[in-house]
Amino acid sequence: MRPTLIMKPIGNSCNLCCKYCYNNPVRDKAPLQVMTQAVFRHIVEQFSQQDIPFLRFIWHGGEPVLAGLPFYHMVLAEQEYLRQRNIHVENSIQTNATLLTQEWVAFFQENNFRPSVSLDGPPSVHNANRVDCAGRGSYDLTWSGIQLLLDNEVPFGISAVVTKASLHDPLATYHYFRESGVTQLDLAPCAEIDHNGKFFPFSVEPNEYAEFMSTIFDTWFEADDPNFRIRRFSEMIQGIIAGTQLLCTFLSECYEFLAIDWNGDMFLCGRFMGTDDMLLGNLMRTPLPEILASTKYQTLKQKISAQKPECVGCEWKEICNGGCTYYRYLLTGKVDGPSYFCSAYKALFTHISETIRPLMAQTQNGS
Repeated sequence: MRPTLIMKPIGNSCNLCCKYCYNNPVRDKAPLQVMTQAVFRHIVEQFSQQDIPFLRFIWHGGEPVLAGLPFYHMVLAEQEYLRQRNIHVENSIQTNATLLTQEWVAFFQENNFRPSVSLDGPPSVHNANRVDCAGRGSYDLTWSGIQLLLDNEVPFGISAVVTKASLHDPLATYHYFRESGVTQLDLAPCAEIDHNGKFFPFSVEPNEYAEFMSTIFDTWFEADDPNFRIRRFSEMIQGIIAGTQLLCTFLSECYEFLAIDWNGDMFLCGRFMGTDDMLLGNLMRTPLPEILASTKYQTLKQKISAQKPECVGCEWKEICNGGCTYYRYLLTGKVDGPSYFCSAYKALFTHISETIRPLMAQTQNGS
């Protein structure tokens, strides 16, 4: 097992009310709850007993900095228990950056916390969906946090959500990020459905996402700038060339990405927090080995890792693996259902392959 723990120390609580947030149905129904030291210590003890050399913590939310700096100092102290058992520990944090201060930036620097910031693009794109609870755009506050990271030379990545607002000018988004000082970028598609099964207006269709990404890929690939990495493209190229990559979207191993809520509830992946079908158990009541050996977890694991019917005969099946489980579950309520973005990734893999294979052939021929 190679677990990655998506930690929700304050559950779904957030200082923003982004329109597309999958936490929206439950975000505002409860007061802020912060994971206690007793709960975190128990989690650490449970995972320390697993035969693992490495444990990655991704601090998530909601907005995880709402837990406060004292909470994360406690986290570091408790994680020493893992290090004493020769388990390498890594921490990263996904933040909207609106609450970052010089103190937070210093903490990231001193303790090797790698931040990733949610920023969708230039103001008009970002503010279309990433708003506070009064409906005001959050771009200025987000950029103030990013500027702190840049000024203090803290390595960070950007996680951008591709929505309808992004589509009108893909290259404007590309040039915005490249010229802003960002060096690591991911561009993830957005599609969510309401309680009637209808797509929200911010959702992108598969063909729209494929066209958006192909347009950006061509410009990014031609620029060949080693200081500006778009992760999804780099991983797809790695998959085409070597047959392996690390992006969880294409791993079909999200059963190793375990989301843990403030109270010890453990779910399959952060995208499924609050989904009863994906609640694996509570670590405060049920030992981790028992949860992992449960029929529910083992059945989900089998279904996620099994080849999907629509993948049979697909030339990309070995490096796509059916795509993100969340977008298989979205339409069908089944983790082994067809992926909503299947056609988009087929088109993207094909487009990227057609671009790089002639260059691969030249390299192999020594010309």
